[in-house]
Amino acid sequence: MGLNEEKGYELLHGVISRDFSKDSVVPVHLTAREIEIVKLATKEKCSKEMADFLCISTRTVEKHRKHIMEKTECKNFIGVVLFALKYKLIELDEI
Repeated sequence: MGLNEEKGYELLHGVISRDFSKDSVVPVHLTAREIEIVKLATKEKCSKEMADFLCISTRTVEKHRKHIMEKTECKNFIGVVLFALKYKLIELDEI
């Protein structure tokens, strides 16, 4: 069963419109580079495109992605993006 576009927007709207004031303290520290990786992911960049843009290897991008998922305890990168929105590490207008 797939997630259609309308349901995706409903889910995203629910996450963004929720009051996270009590969640304002980020439970983990992401480096500036890791936040850059998250921002590039929101622009639908693949690891190779991220690597080219950041002048690093694809393997380094993959390591960053792995570390971000471990730190945030997310199962996939969609979870990481939602985490970043929830804790205001990225803003919706940056996407």
